Amino acid sequence: MVNITALLSGEPDKADGTRYSGDRPLVLVWNVTSRCNLDCVHCYSTSAFGDELSHEEALSAVDEFRRAGVKVLLFSGGEPLLREDVLELGKASSDSGIFPCLSTNGTLITKEFARGLKEAGFIYVGVSLDGLRGTHDEFRRKEGAFREAMAGMERAAGEGMKVGVRFTVTKFNYHELYDLMDLADCLEVKRFCVYHLVYSGRAEPDHDLDLHRKRTLIEGLFRKARELLERGSQMQVLTVAGPFDGAFLYRKLAKEDPAGAKEALKALEVQGGESTGRKLLCVDPSGWVRPNQFWERRLGNIRERSLVDIISKDPTIDALRRLPEGLSGRCGRCAFKGVCGGFRARAEQVFGNFLAEDPACYLSEEEIGHVPRT
Repeated sequence: MVNITALLSGEPDKADGTRYSGDRPLVLVWNVTSRCNLDCVHCYSTSAFGDELSHEEALSAVDEFRRAGVKVLLFSGGEPLLREDVLELGKASSDSGIFPCLSTNGTLITKEFARGLKEAGFIYVGVSLDGLRGTHDEFRRKEGAFREAMAGMERAAGEGMKVGVRFTVTKFNYHELYDLMDLADCLEVKRFCVYHLVYSGRAEPDHDLDLHRKRTLIEGLFRKARELLERGSQMQVLTVAGPFDGAFLYRKLAKEDPAGAKEALKALEVQGGESTGRKLLCVDPSGWVRPNQFWERRLGNIRERSLVDIISKDPTIDALRRLPEGLSGRCGRCAFKGVCGGFRARAEQVFGNFLAEDPACYLSEEEIGHVPRT
């Protein structure tokens, strides 16, 4: 995750300190169910996971997460609000000192549910939007999905929870990104997360932008984020699953704002690039531990072993923690590999090797050759 707003302003977000300090799985994505009320074109969670953790098993899992050092628990799915005990699990998390957050399509957030989320201790609600009304409804394959999601966001915000938008870039919707950002800003959304497409579930490489268009889009995103800052917007702009965006922004700042570039590089060094397996993990509905929510690779099951035991002995986790050691191809020879490292799930999906180069990186050979000094 690259916080574009923080890098441009030189003011780190408080949440970044929680997310990136230490070398533990501080953020855990918990896919609590594979059930969903929508049928999204690009959904990463489409496979059958087997039996979901029972209520008792899920409560035990929360304690497992606490012992492993998890600080932020992101309830996801499927659609997590279809899990009948999601509010109770959120309350158990907050009672144990873990911050519960929600990743949802937003359509099921009634006034009562919004109140229940607040009372359970949820601090953040991230709603996935794929564009403006027509595009979003087409992606979600349900007429009215956009209207329902917007209403859900309004209800969550009305209860005092921080609300964010999650937008996954594809070649079918990228042209609506900036308009959607303007709409989100008008609604006083606090975080706008732009996800680079990862090729899991129904999402395929052919759905992605070509590298030239991707680079152009991210350049525009930098300009948009700066424009929002200059007009006093409180909405933070972040990118996800594209750690190379940080390197790209640093190179631009090195030319335009050397002092800002130095601060940006310091922040990127603290973050340390791709955090999968080091500070980010995923547990799926059946209890399987995965490096992140986009990765099919299974590391072990919390029904059989403790989370601490799984992550302390797994060779994949060990390799991820030693990054950038072992990287090959363009990522292996990149001068920014210590602050980027590429997105490992995408490398495995395309090349069958999670230490291979990230095929979505748009930086040129010249740009990865050296880190400009300011």
